[in-house]
Amino acid sequence: MPPQLSAVATQLSPALAGGEVRIQVVLSNTGSVPANGIVLNPKDWADIELTKTDEGAYLFANPQNGSDPRLWRLPVVETPVGFNHISDLMVGDNVVMGGEESGGMSIHGHIPEGDGVLMGLLLLEVMAEAHKPLHVLVDDLLATYGPAQYARTDMKLRRPVAKAELVRTLVDTAPDAVAGVAVEEVRTSDGIKYYLADGSWLLIRPSGTEPVLRVYAEAPNDARVAALLKFGEAIAAES
Repeated sequence: MPPQLSAVATQLSPALAGGEVRIQVVLSNTGSVPANGIVLNPKDWADIELTKTDEGAYLFANPQNGSDPRLWRLPVVETPVGFNHISDLMVGDNVVMGGEESGGMSIHGHIPEGDGVLMGLLLLEVMAEAHKPLHVLVDDLLATYGPAQYARTDMKLRRPVAKAELVRTLVDTAPDAVAGVAVEEVRTSDGIKYYLADGSWLLIRPSGTEPVLRVYAEAPNDARVAALLKFGEAIAAES
């Protein structure tokens, strides 16, 4: 280790927040970089990457939205609902971790299927290593990556709906804004998903197993989630 980093190394703690770890990694990686080869110091660039809005969302890249995450330079791939789609990716590619809404998760080197027992044990290990209870770890995540609230509404239908027909109708009538926020992108890999300018999103998809239309929303706060769900329910009811 370069001598100028020895003081930094002695101050490292397992309880460092994600942003602080990012800074320490950058400092360690730049210890041997010649000064005459730096146009913008990587430490300054890391500070730019970690800059947030007043609501706690990253300016450089918001982990909530549909763009490729840039904070850790690892792509996130969205799949249709069902762990079988995640399993296919884990078998065919070098995936670090895969997970779904129900909490099913798996990691690289393990079976390509959701394993609740393993995830529970790993979570206990994280708590033990950090010397923090779960609610504090969650607070740390929200402080590092920005606030995120999520909810889902299930709308009972009198009869099943044709998924392809519904998606086509919703695409043809896609609004320019949802609950007062501009729509930046629309995806149809599983139902229809609206990505909004503030990093929030709204998803409308028919269930594949019962006559139910599911409306999902994620946003920085509960009020925005409620507004998105209300908008989505109105769209779904008219379709």
